Amino acid sequence: MMHFHAILNKIVHYFVPSDSLFDWRYWSSSILFLPITLSLIIVGILKGRLFYFAAANPKIPLGGFASESKFDILSKVPQKHKPKTIIINQSDTIPQMMNKVSKHNLFFPLFVKPNQDQGGFLGKKINHAYELYR
Repeated sequence: MMHFHAILNKIVHYFVPSDSLFDWRYWSSSILFLPITLSLIIVGILKGRLFYFAAANPKIPLGGFASESKFDILSKVPQKHKPKTIIINQSDTIPQMMNKVSKHNLFFPLFVKPNQDQGGFLGKKINHAYELYR
């Protein structure tokens, strides 16, 4: 006779074939930040200021907690302390992208990542211009 844990394990692995359910690297950022968000809300209510943590980075919206533009944040950093940075819009054509790249004296390989959120999760090394269009 099978134990309850073994039956439950078989059911879970039927719907989620790997251990990705139990490996935090596969979880969405919403689930990962839930405990932090709840603790910030509780402390904010106790302090009487819900966005008390934003004072740590007053020039960054919400203190960089969520949905901040990386390009906007980097624009506030002195040029000597940051890498060459450009923003490429999703609507840009390949010639427009290459114009921005050459205008700023950038050379391949490049490192690209989304302008908001993700924590570098979707960052990618680009070796050729045609890869920018993907």
